[in-house]
Amino acid sequence: MDGTVWRFWRPTLVIVPDRLDQSRFLDVIPLKSVLPYSHLHTLPLDQRDVNERKPMRCSLIALLGLLVVAGCQSTAPHVHSDAVSASDAAMIGTLSKLAGDWEMTDEKGERHRAATFAVTSGGSAVREIMFPGEAHEMTNLYHMDGSALVCTHYCAAGNQPRMVASRPVESDEGTAFHFEFDSVSNLRKSHDHYMGDMTLTILKDGGLRQDWRSFDRSGNLTEPMTFMLGRAH
Repeated sequence: MDGTVWRFWRPTLVIVPDRLDQSRFLDVIPLKSVLPYSHLHTLPLDQRDVNERKPMRCSLIALLGLLVVAGCQSTAPHVHSDAVSASDAAMIGTLSKLAGDWEMTDEKGERHRAATFAVTSGGSAVREIMFPGEAHEMTNLYHMDGSALVCTHYCAAGNQPRMVASRPVESDEGTAFHFEFDSVSNLRKSHDHYMGDMTLTILKDGGLRQDWRSFDRSGNLTEPMTFMLGRAH
C-alpha cells in the first residue's frame, strides 16, 4: 500500500428528522487527504466525523431525492379523459337496467331470491348482492375504469378479485360481458381458490346468466359454475 489510511464503516443507516447525522454505509474513505492519521485520533469523535460525513451526506441526499421522485411517480394515479364515449356510457348503462330483485329456481322447482342489483354512487356504479341474507352472501361492484368495465367480487372466502371486461359481445342469445382476471387482494394461505373469470349474459328472453370460474392454488381455472336468474315476481 502507499501509506493511505482506510477506515471501514459498518452497514447501518440512521436518519434523524430534519437533518442527516451519523449516516453509516459500508464505505471506504481515504483519510490521508483530510487529516493526518495521528492527528485524527487526537480529535473528539464528533470532530473526526465531520470531515468524513460531507461526501457521504451529499451522496445520501441525492439518493433520497431519487427515491422521493420514484415514489411520487409510482403512486401517481392514472387520469382518464373527461370525455366519455357513447359505448362507454352504454356499458354501465346496460348493467344499470338490471336494478331490482332476481330469483333462481332450485332442484325442487321452488324459486328463491338469488341477487339484488342497485344503482349507486351517482349512477357511476352498480352493486349486486348475491344470495342476500344468506350465510354466504357476497357482493359484486361494477364500475367503469376509462373504457373498461370492472367487476370486483367480494367473496365469502375473504378475498377480493378484480376482473375487467373490454367490450360486450352481441349474439343470438343476448349481450355478454366477459370479465377476465386482473388482480386479487387479501388472498390468504388458507384460501383454496379465488374467482378469476366471469361471463355475465343478459338474455334476450329477459333472463340473466352468470358463468363463474375460479383459480385453484395451482393457478388452474376450474370448470364454470352457472347461475340462471329471472326477474322476481
